[in-house]
Amino acid sequence: MVKSEIKKASKTAIKKVAKDADELEYGVKKFFKPENHKRRNLPHNYSTKQLIEICKIISKIGAISLKSGAGGYRVKESMGRVANAFRIENIHTVVTLNEITLTVVSGDDTRTIVTENRTVEVDTLKIDQCNKLARGLQSGSILPNTKDINWRLDAIDNQKPLYPEWVLAIGAGLNCSTFAFIAGGSMLTIIAAFIGSFFGKLALNKLNSKNLNMYAAVALSSLIATSLYFIFLKGLILYSPFSDNALQAYNNGYFTVLLYLVPGFPFVSGFLDISRFDISSGIPRIVHSFSIIVAAILPGIIVSDISNATAGDFTGVAITGGTLFMLQLIASYIGVVGFSITFNSPIKMVLTAGFIGMSGNALRLELLNLGNSPEIATFFGALLVGLLVRPVGHFTHLPRIALSVPSVLVMMPGMVLFKASTIAGDYGFNGSADMLMPIIHAIVIAISIPLGLIIARILTDPDWTFT
Repeated sequence: MVKSEIKKASKTAIKKVAKDADELEYGVKKFFKPENHKRRNLPHNYSTKQLIEICKIISKIGAISLKSGAGGYRVKESMGRVANAFRIENIHTVVTLNEITLTVVSGDDTRTIVTENRTVEVDTLKIDQCNKLARGLQSGSILPNTKDINWRLDAIDNQKPLYPEWVLAIGAGLNCSTFAFIAGGSMLTIIAAFIGSFFGKLALNKLNSKNLNMYAAVALSSLIATSLYFIFLKGLILYSPFSDNALQAYNNGYFTVLLYLVPGFPFVSGFLDISRFDISSGIPRIVHSFSIIVAAILPGIIVSDISNATAGDFTGVAITGGTLFMLQLIASYIGVVGFSITFNSPIKMVLTAGFIGMSGNALRLELLNLGNSPEIATFFGALLVGLLVRPVGHFTHLPRIALSVPSVLVMMPGMVLFKASTIAGDYGFNGSADMLMPIIHAIVIAISIPLGLIIARILTDPDWTFT
């Protein structure tokens, strides 16, 4: 009897020790975050063939994340998690806009692999799936299966978009038309912006599917969108009883049709990378962003010059007060939803980003109504978005960048930027002095958006605070 009790107590003690050892080895999910869990397994000795295969897997998850629009910091984090799961001693990664240079050290063996992406797109679904795959791989006594990970990465990379092209075009139409309303455009401006951006987005998708040069595709899409905008309103001016309203929209609102071409992901992620002193990743993204903007603006200048459109401001809508503010909030939500759809975001991500973007833009609009400058209002609106993304992203398990970028794009200074471009079309070099101030104004407002997100990230993420 006594022996059996002792034996039973011994088994219980052994189970407790084993359980404690498992908790120490793998980390208890309740108390330890995967990113803070330190590997206690000894480095694994791989053959040359095995190490090359692991290098390809690490590089592959980075390449998929990179071409889907992830920032350099996100790409490095995912690659580091995969390396950690394989118990690699040390990796060194250099990430640019379209290239990854990976060096892996295991024992006395060192391998370097370079991956290049010829296309840059935005696919938040793939970013999310790569992030979850990397987080799901934890270093333990059993090494991950390379064939299984390769199969899962191929499945992520080769999956079809969530939405057909016409739905993506509707998303572009929604974000441009709601932006026109928030900026103070009339109903005719809103309708014209939707028509132009809808067909412009369809054209852009077709041109990208033909592997046309990225900047040429953007320029042609801009040309189609602005041409349709002016043709629609010119027809109303000539053949409808709404000629006066159509003329006002004709002269002042064509910039609203090009918002779907704003490169929000590389612009925001570029500044985020620079804030972490990742210069090789941040600078190319910002240069690429401004190149896209130039490619979009130049056809607009040509079309507006041919159409004899003049630069001006919206006279505003007849609605005022609380009713206008509520309608602007609804428009903000719809606009963010439109952006999220064009980024191939799942419905959960789309709806979540809509509420975050509506909240941030509500603060921005209220600060503008109180007489604050656009720069200050935009900064605090973006700051609120960044502060909301932290708890919401943690609760919903969605990547921050996929929530924050669509949420802040409705704050872009399209009005002043395209007004400056219209002045350039009207006066050429003779209008350089008039054109310079709106451009500087637009750049300062645009930079205040990622600045607000950076400050929010520093305030809420210790990994950024003490980088």
